[in-house]
Amino acid sequence: EAGDYNILDLAIKTGLFGSNSEARRKILEGAFKIDGEKYTDIKGVFQLESGKKYVMQFGKRHFVKIFVK
Repeated sequence: EAGDYNILDLAIKTGLFGSNSEARRKILEGAFKIDGEKYTDIKGVFQLESGKKYVMQFGKRHFVKIFVK
């Protein structure tokens, strides 16, 4: 669903991370990207736009594609 999302909440909802604490650590380490842009602020906000596709990446080998309705 389109809207503004907290980076940490968005990362957790993708299912890329095994736990909330792992997501928090990895984001702070710079291991989380959305469309190739690195996010390191767990309190930051990302806006998902309707009708767009996003690729979320954790590390080098873990990817999730999302289509926003």
